[in-house]
Amino acid sequence: MNEERIGEIARKIIKRIKEGIVEENRVLDVDTLWCKIIDDGLKGHCYVLGKRKGILFVKVEGSCYLTELKRRKNNLLKKLKEAGITEIKDIKFLI
Repeated sequence: MNEERIGEIARKIIKRIKEGIVEENRVLDVDTLWCKIIDDGLKGHCYVLGKRKGILFVKVEGSCYLTELKRRKNNLLKKLKEAGITEIKDIKFLI
């Protein structure tokens, strides 16, 4: 009976590890995609910090870039969705 329980626990642990790796890879996918959808003039001035609960967090270098990214936010969300990143519902820009 203990062997069955240990096997069950091991399967759950392996499943969680795999899910974590998939989630980490998904963040990397979003980061890679971000670099492709953002204009060349903004690329060196913002980067993806991560995502949480459907929100993509982007670090921005300064207020002028923040204003421009906020202006383009809906278009950026649309491009993410078109690329298959449907879990992102909002983007928060942080200075």
